[in-house]
Amino acid sequence: MHNLGGVCAQSGQYQDATDLYLRALDLFRETGDQVGEARALNGLANVDRCLGHHGRAVDRNREALYLFARLGDQAGEASALTDLGLVEQHLGEYARAAEHQQRALDLFRQQGNRAGEADVLDNLGTIHTCLGQPEQAIGYHQRALTVYRETGDADGEAWALNGLGRPHCRPNPPRPRPAHRRPRRGDRGR
Repeated sequence: MHNLGGVCAQSGQYQDATDLYLRALDLFRETGDQVGEARALNGLANVDRCLGHHGRAVDRNREALYLFARLGDQAGEASALTDLGLVEQHLGEYARAAEHQQRALDLFRQQGNRAGEADVLDNLGTIHTCLGQPEQAIGYHQRALTVYRETGDADGEAWALNGLGRPHCRPNPPRPRPAHRRPRRGDRGR
């Protein structure tokens, strides 16, 4: 059910995704599967973010983060930190968003997860654009672009190139990439 929830979320079927994630969450809790519980919470948080339910998304991301950290699941922890940072970015809480993205970046690097590293570098570039720090933004987007190219991720490369243009024409703060965008390679099958 958890994986079906992810498919529904990626195709914009948010109510179906929510229903599936909630059913999975109940089953994971009944069976005592805390990793599954954390993953379902993270999935629900992403759907909440897409629907603009940012307060609930923050709560669910924090609960998932707590579980992942307590279980020593660094991949899950990095994913939850990334997603929490994206919600905070939507809320205009750029300093907190940057802090959570940086923590995720450190974890992705420790794991050798280049896809996660590139996504977070790109997210940090967007945050620094929002903060009015174009030099830092360009540096992060450039580093993301390098990793995307090294790993052959054309979709990520396009996002980084788009990010590189933003600091030069910033009439409005950029929005984070949509949650239903392709999953990070490190998240596939989670």
